[in-house]
Amino acid sequence: MLSEIIYAAFSGEMLIEDAAFENEGVSALDLSGFRFDSVRFVKCRFDGCEFNAARFNSVSFENSDISNCRFKESLWRKSVFLDSKAVGSCFIRALFRDAAITGCDFRYANLDGMLWDGCEVRASSFKEAVLSGVKFRRALFHETDLSAADFFKSSLKGIDLSDCSIDAIAVSDTLAELRGAKVNAAQAVELAKLIGLSIV
Repeated sequence: MLSEIIYAAFSGEMLIEDAAFENEGVSALDLSGFRFDSVRFVKCRFDGCEFNAARFNSVSFENSDISNCRFKESLWRKSVFLDSKAVGSCFIRALFRDAAITGCDFRYANLDGMLWDGCEVRASSFKEAVLSGVKFRRALFHETDLSAADFFKSSLKGIDLSDCSIDAIAVSDTLAELRGAKVNAAQAVELAKLIGLSIV
């Protein structure tokens, strides 16, 4: 059903709205510029698809896989990622507004230059993801793996990382990105090593 609706939308307004899909899958489709409004994807798989400049409003991905897809300059509003995979996906210069990410795998994803506004991440993995040049506004991270993630030129001021894994994160030599962030004592010891401090 999903494929048929997508192909029908190609000849119209490239809009999919008020729909729910389960156990569906598509691959190698270019859905750039599409709009998704009030759509629910459950146990769906998108393989190597393009969603550049697409718009997602009140969209949820549940137990779904959008790994290795491209969402460059896409817009997301009031959307949910739940127990889903986005491994290696590209979100360069995308916008997340009021988004929730829970139990998801965003390892190796490229989120360079994004704006996160009012987003909450719980029990997810962004291990070795690129989060450089990201603007965080009202962002929350809980019990999330951020190890070896690249936060170069992304201010983490005001963000509580104390129950997250931040081992080997990439920041500038001055640790400017971490100024004003909240970390626990063990994390502070490890971060001090990045600037050559030895705590005795």
